[in-house]
Amino acid sequence: LAHFQVFTVPKMLRSVVETAAAVAARTPLQFVRTVTSSGHLSRTIIPTFHFQDSLPKLPIPKLEDTLQRYLRSAQAVLPSSVYETTKAVVADFGAKEGPALHARLLAENKKEYTSYITKPWFDMYLEDRRPLPINTNPQLTFLNDSNPAKMDQAQRASSLIVSAVRFYRTLRDGMLAPEIFHTNPAKSQTVGWQRKMAAMPRQIAWYAAFIDGAYPLDMSQYNRLFSSTRIPRTRKDELVSFEEAKSRHIVVQRGSSFYTVPVLNADGTAIAPNHIYTAIKGILNQPLDTQSAPIGALTTANRDFWAQTREGLIANPTNKASLEAIDSALFAVCLEDTKIGGAVEEDRLFLHGNGRN
Repeated sequence: LAHFQVFTVPKMLRSVVETAAAVAARTPLQFVRTVTSSGHLSRTIIPTFHFQDSLPKLPIPKLEDTLQRYLRSAQAVLPSSVYETTKAVVADFGAKEGPALHARLLAENKKEYTSYITKPWFDMYLEDRRPLPINTNPQLTFLNDSNPAKMDQAQRASSLIVSAVRFYRTLRDGMLAPEIFHTNPAKSQTVGWQRKMAAMPRQIAWYAAFIDGAYPLDMSQYNRLFSSTRIPRTRKDELVSFEEAKSRHIVVQRGSSFYTVPVLNADGTAIAPNHIYTAIKGILNQPLDTQSAPIGALTTANRDFWAQTREGLIANPTNKASLEAIDSALFAVCLEDTKIGGAVEEDRLFLHGNGRN
């Protein structure tokens, strides 16, 4: 596994990166985005997470209501004889263990700000030992750009990277508009209403919006969009997030090689788009490595097997540093080297591919 290393592009391709201006002059780039003077995609009046502190918790249903819903669901799929047995078991549970367990659930719920379903929902995914591809991970396919000049792989990848970094900075700086369901947009989608909400204390802001027919939605999972990863562990995986100081780079995979590309400066501003493009172009110009061990394929295995294998990998200092660089990346980008023959092949490639990239 000695070939499993992370190469930092500015060191490996310094001469190329330093000529970014010359490359840009020869190849006019198509970075056309509506951004503010500070480089944000938007400048919201209401801070991004302004409503989070006052979001109402999902109420725990009454025990009898839960039992009746369960029986209605069971009746639809069980033979009548089995359903009658199930009905008796449910009635016994409701008369014996149920009330005490329900009281315990209510008491535990008072200690947590998040809704009662949050932990078991996350645990359901993190404890699932099946491989992530197909079973958990989805894929989305963007339409081709109408401008052929933007469809070059380096151009396309660089444009997406630059846009994602702008989105990250907009989110990080609280400039992304909160997600709100408006039932009376003529009243609530106005500058005046936004200013009124921004002036509301965070502890009551959600209720103030509710009075005007606007329903702010939970945005807690936005904090997992960037600088976060799922570490394989035996029996239950771990979600880990990193501070920006350790996460100013992205990781780019091509073939069996991994590269780190800086996308943020030390002051939190974004690296210039031309530098991103030059780094991606430099990676694409490197000889394609398909002979080294395809470490990426391990992420398609059973989660316990991947967890145990990872422990063996990080016993090697080089591998440990490489995995830390990958885990702490702002996000990951794969540069595919496969020719796509049609929509079905495209979907299969993006959903799982051959597991090597």
